[in-house]
Parts: sequence; C-alpha cells; structure tokens
Amino acid sequence: MSVYNAPVCVVLAIGTQSVICGSETEKVTETQGEWKELMTKCTWEWTRQNGVRGSLVTGPNGNSIFLPAAGSRGYTSITETGSYGYYWSSSLSTGSPYYAYVIYFSDTIDDYPDDRYNGFSVRPVTD
Repeated sequence: MSVYNAPVCVVLAIGTQSVICGSETEKVTETQGEWKELMTKCTWEWTRQNGVRGSLVTGPNGNSIFLPAAGSRGYTSITETGSYGYYWSSSLSTGSPYYAYVIYFSDTIDDYPDDRYNGFSVRPVTD
C-alpha cells in the first residue's frame, strides 16, 4: 500500500478552525456549509492517484482536488484506509459540543455529526 505524503497537521480545536501544519499556522478547515457546497456542486470520482485511493473532486470551473481515502483512527488502530474517507469540518454540532460535523465518502457522500475524539483527516486551506 502506498502512503500519501502530506504535511502532518494538528487540529487545535474543532470549532475554532485552527490547524497547524508543519511550521505554518493560521490555516483552517472547511465549515459544514463549505463541505456541503463541495458535495452538491462538484463531481466526485472514485480513483487512484500515485497508488492512493480516494476521490477526485472537480468543481464547475474545472479545478479539482484529490482527497485520499485515509480511513479513520480508533483507539489503537487505523482502519478503512483506501476504502473510506472521513474529513472533519470546523462546525460543531448544534446538539452537543462533544460532536462536530464530518464528511464521509466511499461509494456515497454524506455528512453527519460524530464524537470529536475520533481520528479523522483534516483538509487545511488558507482564507
């Protein structure tokens, strides 16, 4: 299995949008609304890039990004690598401060609130 080389990022606090990647700070991750826009206005193609499975997300303007299907981290292990992608949004659930919204993709695309202790990917972007 290939490993997708990306900068190591640390989420300071879901809900504040603060993420540190390498030596850079002040990056953010998408809100639930921004993820919804990607879900509804873009095409999602399940593919493989450099040996890594994931989704190629292409916008109406033709620009695209590749989101690796990195799976998730549970208590002691990483599971579902290459089969599922889970990405945190920066939006907290309105029902509980212990939950934040996650985008999920494999053969379908959806979002849902999940426990903030789960190990999901983040997609840092600049404003």
